Amino acid sequence: MLLENLRQAYLPPTTWPRMTLSEELCDGCERCVKTCPMQILELRDGLPAFTGLYDEFRCVLYDSCLAVCPKGAIKSVGVYRVHSGRYKNVDVFPSDETTYPRPFGDDTPEDFADCEERLTETERVIFKRRSVRLFKKQQVPREMIERIIEAGRFAPSAGNNQPWKFTVVQDAELLQDLCKKTEMIARPLSKLAFPNSGEEFERRPWRQKAFATVFSYKRPGEGDQRVAIGVKAVTDMPYHEVFLGAPTAILVLCDKRGIGNVDLDTALAVENIVLAAHSLGLGTCLIGLLNIPLLFFPQMRKKLGIVHPFKLLTAISVGYPLGVCDRAVRREPARIDWL
Repeated sequence: MLLENLRQAYLPPTTWPRMTLSEELCDGCERCVKTCPMQILELRDGLPAFTGLYDEFRCVLYDSCLAVCPKGAIKSVGVYRVHSGRYKNVDVFPSDETTYPRPFGDDTPEDFADCEERLTETERVIFKRRSVRLFKKQQVPREMIERIIEAGRFAPSAGNNQPWKFTVVQDAELLQDLCKKTEMIARPLSKLAFPNSGEEFERRPWRQKAFATVFSYKRPGEGDQRVAIGVKAVTDMPYHEVFLGAPTAILVLCDKRGIGNVDLDTALAVENIVLAAHSLGLGTCLIGLLNIPLLFFPQMRKKLGIVHPFKLLTAISVGYPLGVCDRAVRREPARIDWL
């Protein structure tokens, strides 16, 4: 079993969901093409179509295209399942079906819109919030950023120790510098372990297999094959920059000396910020790659206020969404044990 887990530690036998397009429903608005981080969609004869790049090693499973499509012309069929090896998950989900939000259990209508009026405003924000990857160039006013951070300030924390700190970056040159440094460091790391396609996976060199296996055991959350795809979206697609074109980035820091689990407490503040932003008509997307360049550029850490006792937890891209991006999507059922 141990040897098999080692052999299949990275890119193991997997069933991937597949995207389908309906020409009958599509109106050619091109929003799905623009939001796709891996450029697997293109406009052809006025309608979106899959490029030659579409395979399971490039679709990052964000469901952004589903969320931004105003006509419901894009569907995701199937679920992500790893059948064996270290990341095996076929036995941890109650079913292979995904559903729209079901706040009223079996009494929830199939069409989410039919139950919205029965929901609280908080529930609507939670169920319809989406990570946004299409932003307007318009800058977010300082008072709006202060308002959503204020929501974060009132998140619960162990012993009310409030371990968080925020660095707001609205300087376009600094944002671009951060993007370039991230790509500079992530690109060679990506090439060490990650194949470009399914065909390349079958004939990857032994050193790539060895690096990927060791990495998956040392950093299991970052060695997952889906993370690899997301990294390649930044390193291999020139237009898909780290902050997605958003005019503001909030770097979320936490005090390493805080009580209990400071990562958890600070993450609760992040969720408050994201939900408050959505309720105010702003779009957000969590950015998890900044720790890569900051390891190699200590002066940049200092410039961003990431000095002892603080560490970077995550960053949040913030801006006005380009069109409607908030709608409910299907998710895996919750895993619950009733005792």
